[in-house]
Amino acid sequence: DGKKVCGILTEGAIQPGTQKLQYAVVGIGVNITPPDEGFPEEIQHIAGAILPAADDAAAVRDALAEQILCGMMTLLDAAPASVHEKYRSRLMLYDRPVTVHAADGSSSRPATALDVDEDYRLIVRYEDGTTEHLDGGEVSIRL
Repeated sequence: DGKKVCGILTEGAIQPGTQKLQYAVVGIGVNITPPDEGFPEEIQHIAGAILPAADDAAAVRDALAEQILCGMMTLLDAAPASVHEKYRSRLMLYDRPVTVHAADGSSSRPATALDVDEDYRLIVRYEDGTTEHLDGGEVSIRL
């Protein structure tokens, strides 16, 4: 109905003095259903959702996420090697201690971040010397 159902979310910071990009975070947001209490009054005239109610929200969310990720992977697969090298050069985790959290939240293990492979998976080495190429879950920096 001509209302906005998705958007690009960005945040970044410029390093003082050098005017170089310090960091950038980019993501997307999609309104599958409206909030239970409705959209805030100030955006009701422009905000919309794909579905009117939450009946099929989980299935739609999962299918949409799959399509978005597949599309992104197709773009990455077609990208020149220079994209991968630029990605690797910006990774701030090299040789840093991290905690690897399982995707299902069942466990956490200390490790060291080593590199990113050709499929953009983070390579970590656990304390027992084994390595793993992570393609899901969460990694937090250990201080």
